[in-house]
Amino acid sequence: DTALKFWDVGQSDALLQYVLCRLEFMQQRRGDDRQQESTQLTCLTTWAVQMYLDKLNRVQEDETVSHVAKSNKLREVYKKFEAFLRDHKDFLDKSTTHSLIAGHGQVAEEQFFCELTDDWERVITFHITQTQDCAAAVDVLTRRCTEAKHEP
Repeated sequence: DTALKFWDVGQSDALLQYVLCRLEFMQQRRGDDRQQESTQLTCLTTWAVQMYLDKLNRVQEDETVSHVAKSNKLREVYKKFEAFLRDHKDFLDKSTTHSLIAGHGQVAEEQFFCELTDDWERVITFHITQTQDCAAAVDVLTRRCTEAKHEP
């Protein structure tokens, strides 16, 4: 009910904060019904991803601020979004999250999420098919192989 009130009055930043607080609260009080809670956490984290992507788009399209102010705000939102993805990746459905990020045209964030979730096939495929940068694909393979040698 509270979330809808924020939505109805166009307070998307407040709604995002509310969802983030709900997520934190749910994670702290995880109880016996883990399956239901897991589903709720997935729904809330996916909703938060969508709101972060909307926020990134709003900042990018805002023509009322200077270039410097826009760059600073974008950097801040990207940093928060990446921290969110890092902290909540276990609750996100990989396929849905990839689709959301790609659908918003956030190529760097899609690559970030692929690497975060060890989706190396997508990372390599991106370098080969989207940028035709085979050297970057080989670099990813080399880096991944080197890391794998040092893993226990």
